[in-house]
Amino acid sequence: YMEFAAANNMPLEPGTYENAIRYQYSSTPVTQPAMLAFRMTCNGVPLAASFTVHEIVYSATGIAVLALDFVQYCSSASDPLYGYIRINSNVPITQIVDARASPFNFNPLYGVVRNQLQVSDVIQVRGINASAPISIFNGEYSIDNGPFTAAAGTVMLGQMVRVRQMSSPSFVTTTIATLNIGGTTGDFNVTTEAIDLNPTSFTFAPATGAPLGQWILSEVWTPSGYNSLANVSIQYGEYSIAGRPFTSAPGTINPGE
Repeated sequence: YMEFAAANNMPLEPGTYENAIRYQYSSTPVTQPAMLAFRMTCNGVPLAASFTVHEIVYSATGIAVLALDFVQYCSSASDPLYGYIRINSNVPITQIVDARASPFNFNPLYGVVRNQLQVSDVIQVRGINASAPISIFNGEYSIDNGPFTAAAGTVMLGQMVRVRQMSSPSFVTTTIATLNIGGTTGDFNVTTEAIDLNPTSFTFAPATGAPLGQWILSEVWTPSGYNSLANVSIQYGEYSIAGRPFTSAPGTINPGE
């Protein structure tokens, strides 16, 4: 069944009631100012609801005339529920224009490389029946594999959207891009990798039959498996990094050198 009520137990009057909350399953009245009560059978707590009273006439025993339209978003359903109630009313039924998208989210990314663009998975726009505004904070979005943009635009039912953002330059840091479709928001969380100062184990090929009393050069090797400045030292020899002069003094090496 359905129940519609204004805040503070005030009688319903013609007008639009936004941001309706889930009806309390008790005798406690809804007392928040500018809030509404709204109750309908829903497998899960409604995330949002609104209704419009076009016409209402009270009688001594209840309601004699009523024209009311409503829309409800449930946490357990991807699409909204639209409804139209007419009791002894000649107000025509016109489809509700709904540009608020159903809830969506992007899978978070963990352990990504720092300071690089990271692209989300794809979501499909659901729950609207008209063109909806789309915008993003701290990132860019792409519609149907089109170019990425940070500018506000519009999106239609069924279109595919993905977002991207630049990962943090710091280790183990989360950045968030927030996409907004008609007032419904979803986050794309990106967390960077942990610091690793230990390159993968390595060896140099041995030199056999080497002449006595001469410097012998090894092959060139590029360390891998680390992601920040690492310490370098050597025993019984010298080393050169990226073509710089040979030295036996302790030093440091950057990833990729």
